[in-house]
Amino acid sequence: MRLTLTLIILLSLFGLTYLYGLPYMAKRLTINFLTQSQFQEIQIEGLNASFSGVHIDRVQFDKDGFNIIENIDLLIDWTRQKILATNIKQIKTAHIANSPQQLVNITSEILEKVPRTPVLIEHFTSDIATDYGDIRLEGSVNLSAPDENNEQFIMTRLRASQYQISFDAVIEGKLTESRIKDITATIEEGRTNIGPFQFSRGSGWITYDETKTPMTLAGQIDIGTGRFHDLALNRISLVIGGSRLAPDILFRSGLSGHPDLLFSLDYSGGENAVFKTVLKAGNLTPVFETLDPDKNVPEALTQLENVDLSLTYKPERRFPAGPYPFEILLKEDKKETLKGTALFYPDTLDLRGSAQSNELLAKAIANYFGLDPDDQNDSFLRLDTSLKSWFKTEPKN
Repeated sequence: MRLTLTLIILLSLFGLTYLYGLPYMAKRLTINFLTQSQFQEIQIEGLNASFSGVHIDRVQFDKDGFNIIENIDLLIDWTRQKILATNIKQIKTAHIANSPQQLVNITSEILEKVPRTPVLIEHFTSDIATDYGDIRLEGSVNLSAPDENNEQFIMTRLRASQYQISFDAVIEGKLTESRIKDITATIEEGRTNIGPFQFSRGSGWITYDETKTPMTLAGQIDIGTGRFHDLALNRISLVIGGSRLAPDILFRSGLSGHPDLLFSLDYSGGENAVFKTVLKAGNLTPVFETLDPDKNVPEALTQLENVDLSLTYKPERRFPAGPYPFEILLKEDKKETLKGTALFYPDTLDLRGSAQSNELLAKAIANYFGLDPDDQNDSFLRLDTSLKSWFKTEPKN
């Protein structure tokens, strides 16, 4: 009887000690978990422990409260002091990204914080400040536990609904050691309105596979309608393929109301990059009318038929850190009518060069584009202009 009573007292004391020690263990385990996920400034509010795990009302990761997690449930094996699963109701983050590379860096930083346990994020909001205004991304994340190959399956639903960009996407793939192994994104109802570019009714897919050598990137996006400045576009498609570091890009577009007109842009990356744009048209009059309907177009330009205008990058002519050299070629009925070279300065968007054509066409081009008459000589054209007005991008909130 005395032995039984002693055991009951010892077990009761052990149970009380374990019970009252849970909050301390829970806080320590939670802080360790968040620290391992590379978060630096951590403020925890409303931590409650039970025999099955921990509930946290709020975790703040910066002094201003821009990055927070609300209503976290951690399933914990107390005997091993190990978190088995995480359920999060809401995450809010804020970032600054003034370039595509910064967006890539943000994604990499997020992946570095991915825990090696199952995670369900019911809703997240990410506010990103860009040169074109603030963009908000929302969605959910479902991350599995690592399998026998130490890989985690991830599925993310992502959406945006701003003036600058709007879309719905589903992203599925595998992560290994907080890195993307392979992933596929399916995009629906895409729309953009950034600078001179406007596109709507976009849909398609993009895949990335790190298991292949070299790492590959592939995808296709089809867009119903679009606009570049005042050019109304249709039949728009974008195809991506090849190595992630040196992808091939094919862009095609037509001009609304003119089925015989097609614009193409082909880019192949790598050490000997290839870049070529081609404009094919039965007649260039619709292009000039769209660019400036009130401007008088010389007859020599409106009479051009079956036109093939190309701009081809010549990497072998470029010296380090110099402007980009291009060859300009205009064909009418497959016969060469204009040929020249130009240097493009990306920092200033200036275009400088020269071209040779017949005297009538050369004068028409100089007249329409307002080239300095002192720089022209019969069939010779000197190009010295800026493309800033074409690529002017005004930030909009």
